[in-house]
Amino acid sequence: MRKRDVYRRITVTLPTFAILMLRRFAKRRNEKDGSAETVSTVLESWILALFSARELTKAGKESPEFTRAADAWIRWEAQERAGRRSTAKRVKP
Repeated sequence: MRKRDVYRRITVTLPTFAILMLRRFAKRRNEKDGSAETVSTVLESWILALFSARELTKAGKESPEFTRAADAWIRWEAQERAGRRSTAKRVKP
């Protein structure tokens, strides 16, 4: 599955200082744990954390498109995580 099959792009207008802070958060995460965070991945994690199981269930009942899109993203994300684990460098103690 390709990323473009589960992601869509929207444009969000934010104040410059907010963009600078988001870049700073991404940079700090990368320095802290050696990840490859971007402003988009930081925002994605924050937004997903806002969704409750109850809200997700309601959205799924109201929209078959939502359910298909959420299921596709979950499969893609699991595939990506599995790929990251298999390519992760092993650190010797």
